[in-house]
Parts: sequence; C-alpha cells; structure tokens
Amino acid sequence: GSNLLEKALRFGTQYRELSLKSQTSLFGSEGMVDINEPVFQQIEPWASLEMLRREKEVVGLYITAHPLDDYALESKFLGFTPLSQLDDRPGLDIQIAALVTDVQYFRDSKNQEVLAFAVEDKEGSRKFRLRGDQAMKFKHLMDPGTALLIAGRWEYFQGKDGQQAGFFRFNNIELLSEIRDK
Repeated sequence: GSNLLEKALRFGTQYRELSLKSQTSLFGSEGMVDINEPVFQQIEPWASLEMLRREKEVVGLYITAHPLDDYALESKFLGFTPLSQLDDRPGLDIQIAALVTDVQYFRDSKNQEVLAFAVEDKEGSRKFRLRGDQAMKFKHLMDPGTALLIAGRWEYFQGKDGQQAGFFRFNNIELLSEIRDK
C-alpha cells in the first residue's frame, strides 16, 4: 500500500491534469472523468508534549507553546530563576525549572563517572556536569524532554589563569511534575 503522502500527491497530479484538459476543451467540463478523493485513515492526534517535541525538531523552536508552560503555577509561586540570569545571582540559593535536551555519560581521566547534560528554559540554555556520587544520584532523572526542578547556587572561583569562572553547585534535582504533590 502507498502511504498518505503518495496518495495525496497522486490525487493532486490527477486533479491538475484533468483541470488543464478541461481548460483546453471546447466543451468545458463535459466528458470529464471524476477522480475519487483518497480515503485517509483517521489517526489520533499527538499528545501535547509529543507535538511540541516534533515542532522543535522540524522548525527549530517552539511556536505553539513551550513544554514548561504546564508549570506556570509552580513558576509563579516558587519564583524560578531563568537560566539566562544565573550569572547575575552569585552566591544565592536558586531554583531553576528546565527541560533536559541532551545527556551524555562517560568516565573522566580519574575513572570517575561524569554526567554531562544540557537544559533549556524559555529564556536560554546551559550545559552542566555532575561527577561521582551526584552523577549516580541524579542519573535516573536525565532523559531528554524531562522537566526538572534544579536547586543550587551559582558560585565563582579563581581559575589557574587568574580568570574568574562560574559553576553551579547542585543541592537537589527532582522531577518538576512531582512538585505539585508536595
């Protein structure tokens, strides 16, 4: 059997050919052959998150909504810090609502487990790394598309080159969907 796109293309081609023939005929639509419209199978619409995931995959950004929109109530009462403002809040305990976009597991040169992951919110994205016990503790939460509540503190340290560098000190990570139950 042919797929949906093939059926639609075949129908469109036949319709166009018959339309062109009827324009060149002296008798108009007399003698035209009817084309049967293809029958399309009814399908279930995608769930909201699946639709948004595919929208982002195809277009490159969310157009109709953002997956974190479902957590507007939590955002209002818990006052999440946008990822774009981490550098502006050094030393403060903050909470971030973010969507996991990429996850990688590996071992570093000291054979320590490393969990590297990227998250995004409505204003930006960041990459983080967890090592050792923290990597093992939060590994089960790290699936692309998962909404997380990340608690911790943005801190700075003096690098070997004398430059100041920032890092996030994680206190806790939990599923954003479980916050409503608390």
